[in-house]
Amino acid sequence: MAVDGTYKISGEAMGTVLEGTLELASSGSKLAGTARIGSQMIELKNGKADGDSFTADVTAPTPMGDVKFKMSGKVAGDKISGRLKTLMVNAKYEGSRIK
Repeated sequence: MAVDGTYKISGEAMGTVLEGTLELASSGSKLAGTARIGSQMIELKNGKADGDSFTADVTAPTPMGDVKFKMSGKVAGDKISGRLKTLMVNAKYEGSRIK
């Protein structure tokens, strides 16, 4: 349950600053959640939680079509940080728990 909560996050990908919220809920080693960036709500798939760390698959709409990302992250207290990776992108994000 260390990762559970709602976080305000921000990051930069390919020169664009992105801000939004990330909601995470674990049940044992399974993780469910959503990311809301602007008006888009994106469901996390195949999520796994291990203590204060997590991974998930994310498919996000982009101007080039849907792109699949591997998401990873770690929670320390009320702070969250992590990465979104594809073959072309390796973006960092960070934020704070709001709930």
